[in-house]
Amino acid sequence: QTGLVTNKYTVDSDDAEKWFQRWKRGVTGFPWIDALMRQLIHTGWIHHLGRHSLACFLTRGGCYVDWERGAEVFEVHLLDHEPACNAGNWQWLSCTAFFSQYFRCYSPVSFGQKWDKNGDLIRKWVPELKNLDSKYIYEPWKAPIQDQKKAGVRVVGDGLGDQ
Repeated sequence: QTGLVTNKYTVDSDDAEKWFQRWKRGVTGFPWIDALMRQLIHTGWIHHLGRHSLACFLTRGGCYVDWERGAEVFEVHLLDHEPACNAGNWQWLSCTAFFSQYFRCYSPVSFGQKWDKNGDLIRKWVPELKNLDSKYIYEPWKAPIQDQKKAGVRVVGDGLGDQ
């Protein structure tokens, strides 16, 4: 569980470091986030709303990692990287500058559901979930065991123990 769920967090803690390592590889266990990160890694591009989702999740939506670390990952992968835009967007989305509505944060579940109802992006970039029913594609941990078996996937734990 992320700090978003437990309401307990420390910026750049040991747990935050584990989340950062998983985030930058696209293996957080949140399918929307993982799909976006895998697309970025493989293509060098994601839609600006996908960039927003990744930045919010990393900095204040669950992982509580310093924005500069995320900006560095984007610098490595983005084909259209521009330093000032990258830094400004990360500061804005992490609420360290330019953004007074700190309570607005992209949900790693509902934001993707709004824009990709069937989970097509997830099915493409997180192929281990491609056979999961659309009802569970954004929250596979809610799928009953029989649905997980039918899809050929098993969701267990939070994944922090197996970096």
